[in-house]
Amino acid sequence: MHDLQDLCQGHLPQIAPWFDDPVTRRWLGGRDWAENTLLLAKADTNRHGLIASIEGNPVALLDVEVYADSSASFAIVVDPRLRQRGIATRALKAMLEFTRFATVSRFFAGVEHGNESSTRFLARLGFTPTAKPSEQGFIDYELVR
Repeated sequence: MHDLQDLCQGHLPQIAPWFDDPVTRRWLGGRDWAENTLLLAKADTNRHGLIASIEGNPVALLDVEVYADSSASFAIVVDPRLRQRGIATRALKAMLEFTRFATVSRFFAGVEHGNESSTRFLARLGFTPTAKPSEQGFIDYELVR
């Protein structure tokens, strides 16, 4: 997997079909999710849309928001055709090592009740659930470094 790069308009046609997948739509939403990530990243220097690629082809999208308290939330989506191949693991590890996030001391992701795949994935990487659900009813899984 190559280093992470910023999401750009040119990536959207390649990424949009990922959001036609029923599992992706259930947990993240429709085709506008990637475009909204790009718009938010352009409007806010604390917001980052990042692409992980293999041989020049996008394989994962990360949406990361850094907060004033040195924490960062994130969401990740992998090309549905490439699930169960370790891509999410490699992309998340690349995010954790990305120099742009060197000052982040706590990463967290909100997981909806019933999303067992994400729960297992984050637990495998050392993320632990917080004691209480977020305001939106998500359980945050966090990694403190």
